[in-house]
Amino acid sequence: MVDSEDTVRLDANEKQLGLSSFFWLTASLALLLTYAQKLGPLTIQQLIVDSCCVVLAASFTSIWTKRWTESFYWSALYALLGFLAVAGSAMVNSSIAIGWGAVGACCGAIVGARTPRNLWLGMAVSGLLGFLAMAITLVVLRETKSPLVLLDVVGAFFVGAGLKPLTEVLRWAENRSGKHRVVLASWLAISVVVGNFLVPILAGVQR
Repeated sequence: MVDSEDTVRLDANEKQLGLSSFFWLTASLALLLTYAQKLGPLTIQQLIVDSCCVVLAASFTSIWTKRWTESFYWSALYALLGFLAVAGSAMVNSSIAIGWGAVGACCGAIVGARTPRNLWLGMAVSGLLGFLAMAITLVVLRETKSPLVLLDVVGAFFVGAGLKPLTEVLRWAENRSGKHRVVLASWLAISVVVGNFLVPILAGVQR
């Protein structure tokens, strides 16, 4: 059953959906569409696979925890951020890119549902889930093992573990800001896209 505090927060967010929220949503969508056009059609396949991962991960988690809204929201948000972070990068192949989307979807669903609630145990569970999501994805896609690939698998554990405290911080910021959560999601997506645009300029990395 959904916690009462979660219900109150969701009701408040629904009432705060106004012009400011629509502005940020429109701005982020425009930037995302521009970025998608730059990436090309091949990344659409990655986005479709990531979307399927969100549906599966959030559905299974929600059946268990009954926190449907929270599981789907955080799963979709982290899968989107994972997709944006690696999509179109010449340094990341398609298998790794799909793996990071799966990590975001699976870990986002479990930390969004606050299962388990204990911070350290939640970090361990989310980290293990991120590790398994990346490893299983690479096995299914028959990715060749290499030091860089293994680094992504190990990195998925630490990223998954870090999503637990990050989610709690973002929840706190969401409650303190008084903004609808779509604004927070828009800010995060814009930040990742802007960072991707700045990487070639600041680091000389060709994307």
